[in-house]
Amino acid sequence: MKIDIKKCNGEEAEFISDKLLEFNLSKMHPNWEQEEDFYWISKKIEDSSGNLIAGIIGYANCWREAFLDNIWVDDQYRKRGLGTALIKAFEEEVKEKGCTLIHLDTFDWQGKEFYEKNGYKVFGTCEDCPKGHKRFYLVKYL
Repeated sequence: MKIDIKKCNGEEAEFISDKLLEFNLSKMHPNWEQEEDFYWISKKIEDSSGNLIAGIIGYANCWREAFLDNIWVDDQYRKRGLGTALIKAFEEEVKEKGCTLIHLDTFDWQGKEFYEKNGYKVFGTCEDCPKGHKRFYLVKYL
């Protein structure tokens, strides 16, 4: 058989993701009933003029674990507790969903120390990712 690898379109990429999820659910049943297997969470902070100055994005999944995907605070508003407020709000919402842990990854030029200050522990490090830098994988058990 000749293998001919091609680029997927959006519909095909979604099909592949759905098939992997179908397989995963056949091996590990969801721990709670919800409409979707992934419950997306996004929160924001605006300044007094309504400008977006900070935000957090992540999800809770059907296995009672959460992934914190993005957190951002505008440079001029850093060191004022906004990031900590966002992470606490995210943690509260995933706890309400029954999650028992949150995991995330960050690069060495980002917020490893911030996450550690908020109770997250490094469980893995990827060296030279990208070259000359490190990527850290962190977890917090709730």
